[in-house]
Amino acid sequence: MVSGIQIVAFVVGIYYIIKSYKLLRDKKEDVKQFLLWTIIGLSFIAVAIDPNIVLIFSNLLGMSYRGNMIFSISIIVAYLVILHYSTKISELNSNISKLNEELAVLKYIIEEKLTGSEK
Repeated sequence: MVSGIQIVAFVVGIYYIIKSYKLLRDKKEDVKQFLLWTIIGLSFIAVAIDPNIVLIFSNLLGMSYRGNMIFSISIIVAYLVILHYSTKISELNSNISKLNEELAVLKYIIEEKLTGSEK
């Protein structure tokens, strides 16, 4: 029998995949982010279709309660997403610093040319 949480997990999985595809198509997301959210969406769908998958993994890892496995994996995935976005933010900050330096040099060159032509 299908429970309400299985239906919610299935819908959330489909939503992640569709939303991520639309963002990729509109070039608002790169391929790595698309793959990340597609894998998460497929995981939701797999667990919705067969909840025993979680039980198999929890037995392999020696966890006695299936809920502990779900929370553990959720925390690990959350940390991975945070790490991914932290790395992305650091990269963007570095790019912004480089652009500010280049802009300052260009402003200096333009001001020198303008003040040099006025003399």
